[in-house]
Amino acid sequence: MDDGKRMSVGLVAPAKTELEWLASHLGLSQVDVINRALQIYGYVERQRAVGGEVLIRHNGETEKIHII
Repeated sequence: MDDGKRMSVGLVAPAKTELEWLASHLGLSQVDVINRALQIYGYVERQRAVGGEVLIRHNGETEKIHII
């Protein structure tokens, strides 16, 4: 049984480009990419609400990410 909700979403051009790239790069459907993105965004916001931070570490360098 499918408990999903069908909806139409208008994306700005940069978001549409990212969606297309992610789907192609990961071999996922655009719906799967959107579902994953929303889950990650929800997790990040819940962590930020209790004082957490988003950090990216690359080549030994750590960068704090600000999501606006």
